[in-house]
Amino acid sequence: MNHSFPPRGFEIADAGFGTGSLMLVVLLCLALAASWRVTGSRKQVFLWTVVGTLFAVYTLGRFPRSDYEVSRTKLWPLLLCGTIASVAFVATVRNIVRRESLRTGGAIGASVVVVTAAICTLFLIAINTPMTCGPAPRRILCKNNLKQIGLAMHNYHDVHRTFPMGSTSEVLPGAWGMMSQILPYLELTNTYNLIDFEAPGCCQAVKVLQQAIPPKPDPSSNGITAFFCPDDFNSGSQLLSGPTGPSPATYDCGLLFPGDYLGVSGHVEGNPGCSGITNGSGTFYSLSRTRMRDITDGSSNTMIVGERGIPSDRGWGWYLCGGTECEHYISSERGLSPGANVPSWNGTLRRFWSWHAGGAHFLLGDGSVRFLSYNMDFDTYRHMSTRSGGEIVSF
Repeated sequence: MNHSFPPRGFEIADAGFGTGSLMLVVLLCLALAASWRVTGSRKQVFLWTVVGTLFAVYTLGRFPRSDYEVSRTKLWPLLLCGTIASVAFVATVRNIVRRESLRTGGAIGASVVVVTAAICTLFLIAINTPMTCGPAPRRILCKNNLKQIGLAMHNYHDVHRTFPMGSTSEVLPGAWGMMSQILPYLELTNTYNLIDFEAPGCCQAVKVLQQAIPPKPDPSSNGITAFFCPDDFNSGSQLLSGPTGPSPATYDCGLLFPGDYLGVSGHVEGNPGCSGITNGSGTFYSLSRTRMRDITDGSSNTMIVGERGIPSDRGWGWYLCGGTECEHYISSERGLSPGANVPSWNGTLRRFWSWHAGGAHFLLGDGSVRFLSYNMDFDTYRHMSTRSGGEIVSF
């Protein structure tokens, strides 16, 4: 079972699209009424409407493929109404100009010039407004997600005097991740209360709830938008894990969602096969108990959480329940470089990367978020992943 869970960015952006669409619908109605009043020809207005619709379809087809399909859907009412309203006004002005020319012997009144200028302005607004839902706003929303996670991490630390464990177990599969432990500090206490941390394995605990008749509420089958990067078109997609799902080689942990944010375990990765790290040089790893005072390199110079794109088969990155390394945390050993929309493999699973142009966001120990370039110095990048390596980091 798969369904789309819209990223946080478009939940916010929808309000702007709705307002713009409503305004342009009003303009459309006024335009059509004015056109019929002035021209007296419904046939002519209908012709302009068809032309406007075709233009809207052509313009939508030219949008970059990297944009979300949900964003393309939301652009329809705004772009279509704006185009139709514009061409309807043009039809009106055309006839006004013709009548003014006949009445004045060719001279066009100032009022007609003003109306024409207004039409051009409205047309440009209608065409350019959709472009505001582009890469920059999505990148900002992704950064805000990490800030939320950082605030939750610090609130957890204030209560427990330590950051959450990167994974609650060394056993594969069946470990709850660090994100599951900060849910109350993201105003998700009800979801948190569904988790049984004392159960021998999270996968079995989740499946018992999901397979009950009738199914009982469980923590994994509903997406949490704070863990989705809006620029990752694999985010927000539910996966039926295990042998009966689309990725039969994955662990059998029921219905779940993968996420884009993983803990930083340090500068050295674990054994082959993402089998886990229990003595990482970073902040999050299996059974970690890192405190603020342990980050002696300076909290403003230490990465604790970063972005990693979701593989196309959604086989890793299960932020609540799943494995350990590559699932809830990874190291900086393989550097920072662009990824790809491919199924799970070590080349993209075991390093940080994002769908943003040029780099990826990282949450630092002091709660700030920085965008690090793919071109940054490799040694500096690795030094930032350790909590107490003693390195001097400069940007």
